[in-house]
Amino acid sequence: MIIIPAIDIKDGKCVRLAQGKFDRVTTYADNPLDMALLWARKGAELIHIVDLDGSVAGRPRNADIILNIVENINVPVQIGGGIRDMETIRFYLDQGVSSVILGTTALKNQQIVRKPVRFFPAELFWALTPSMEKLPSGAGRKTRRKMRLTSPGSMNPMASRPSFTRISSATAWEPEST
Repeated sequence: MIIIPAIDIKDGKCVRLAQGKFDRVTTYADNPLDMALLWARKGAELIHIVDLDGSVAGRPRNADIILNIVENINVPVQIGGGIRDMETIRFYLDQGVSSVILGTTALKNQQIVRKPVRFFPAELFWALTPSMEKLPSGAGRKTRRKMRLTSPGSMNPMASRPSFTRISSATAWEPEST
């Protein structure tokens, strides 16, 4: 088993959202680089970073902090939050980020995935929220039903964090047309 530490960045600081709510924030550290260095010293094999500000804005908001981390640690970094287009995916991967996480945006807009998955099949991951009620309405009933059956997080009622799968291996992909 590999334990992957997560660094969620909001307003330039390391935070944790209580139950994913932006109005329930706990700050754990003022400097995300210091936190990444700590995890690296403790033996982390991968660090998962989420640009929470970017997830709300729809575009990266903490890229400079994230790239500073990538440049200063010898541990692979995966990034999520605010990634909505091929240019952002390519930007992060070109700067040394090891993998990119796409969330429900991938369900809302399949075009964001079609081209990148051909170029970066090993570097793209899809975050599935364990709570199926959080899937966008455009996902369609067939996709929701299939994801209930295939999402590892959905099989565990205690799961509160997303499950990740490589997009190139995702089986529950085509939303129903409306």
